[in-house]
This record gives sequence, C-alpha cells and structure tokens, in this order.
Amino acid sequence: MKQIDQLLNLTNAWMESLQKEINFIKDIMGGRIQYASAIKEYRFWEKRYNNFKEILEQLLTDKIVLKCINILEQIINSQIVSYTLMRFNELKNDFQIMYDTTVRNTMYFMELIYDGIDSIINAQFTTIVENFIPLYNNLNLMWLTSSLFSRKKHMERLLESISNSIADRVSITLSIPEIFR
Repeated sequence: MKQIDQLLNLTNAWMESLQKEINFIKDIMGGRIQYASAIKEYRFWEKRYNNFKEILEQLLTDKIVLKCINILEQIINSQIVSYTLMRFNELKNDFQIMYDTTVRNTMYFMELIYDGIDSIINAQFTTIVENFIPLYNNLNLMWLTSSLFSRKKHMERLLESISNSIADRVSITLSIPEIFR
C-alpha cells in the first residue's frame, strides 16, 4: 500500500507541474500576465515552449513514467487510483493540446519576430531600419495565422511593447535637447 501511495503522490506531482504550465498560458491569454518588452515576452514563450516540450517528452517516452502509469493502471480495485489516473490522462491530453495549438505555434511566431526586436534593442540604427519591413511582414503573418496574436488585444499588447522598445532605444541613443537646440 505504501508503494501505491508513493506512485499516487508522484502522479499528483506530475499533475501539479502540468497544471502550473497550463495556468501560465491561460494567464497570458486572459491578459493577467503582460510584458512591457517584447524580448521579455519572447523569453516567456521560450521558457514555456521548453518546459512543455520537456514535460511531454518525459510523459510520453520516459520508461520510469510509463512503468509507474502501467502499475497504477493494473490496480483496478481502487477508486482513488482510478480517479487519479482519469484526471492525470485528462490533464495530459489538455497539456498536449495546449502545446500543439498554442505554445508551439506562438513560439514559432515569436522566433520569426525575434531578430527584428533584438535589432531594435541592440543594433545600429541602419540595421533597425533594414529590419522594420521583415518585422512588419512577420507581425502581419502572426496577425493572420497565430492562434494567440490574431486576437486584437494580444496583438495590440505586442505592438505596444515593440513600440516601447523603440522609444526606449531612441531615448537612450539620441539626445532630444541636442537635436532641437
């Protein structure tokens, strides 16, 4: 019985990890998490993407995980085990769907615009100007095809953070009083 409890605790810990990552995505989609800079948002999605990918690989291919689940599935006379496995499988499916439909998709688009955003923050002004058209084209592609950024509020937030990055760069690089004296 002690081993079964340990397996159930392990399964519950996996479910907590899954739920935590799902909640991060729900929070950003619901507007409860917002980033002032596009680079920070990129890093958020990069972390989510890596976490989701790592957890899914573990759940789908790790021999220890599969063995634990297999052992629990063989214990059919316990309602607690049955309920835990049912919840675990539901959560795992939701997690997989969220990865496939939102996380992987959004990371793809964030990678498309990363170079343009990075050049705004770090490159010479001539490079920034060269990157505006590709950045615009990729933002347009995001607007048309992204499951997240095709929503007005999310695209507005992203454009605002890019605009803030441009404004910050200009204020650091140029001396406005010098220009207008």
